[in-house]
Amino acid sequence: MPDLTSMRNIGAEMARKLAAVGIRTPEELKEAGAKGAFFRLKTLYPSVCLVHLYALEGAVRGV
Repeated sequence: MPDLTSMRNIGAEMARKLAAVGIRTPEELKEAGAKGAFFRLKTLYPSVCLVHLYALEGAVRGV
């Protein structure tokens, strides 16, 4: 099973943060959607910004 770092824009730190909010696989990220994942991250990590949302959307879309 591929891990999150196999997706575009997702490095080790972003993968660690996503895992902390319950998103551990590319499929779970796609299911949550960029916006849903962003709001989950924002709850636990208030300093995440729109750049994170853009990175997540790029990962979900593969761009």
